[in-house]
Amino acid sequence: MTDAELITLPVIQALLGFTNEAWFLSHAHVRVGHLFRYLPGQFGYNKRLRKASVLVKAVTRMLAVDTTL
Repeated sequence: MTDAELITLPVIQALLGFTNEAWFLSHAHVRVGHLFRYLPGQFGYNKRLRKASVLVKAVTRMLAVDTTL
């Protein structure tokens, strides 16, 4: 999974209103799994997000500036 794909997942999670990562990941496997080469499990997802937290914050900030959401 690339960093771009990783960053896309929490954006999708936030836009769809999922506050529970386990629920989101099960939903993601069914609904958007075909859009990704690989979707991690909850442990792998959390581990990668923690390591990429600076990148996630930067992308979130850019989206907030460029959108009305």
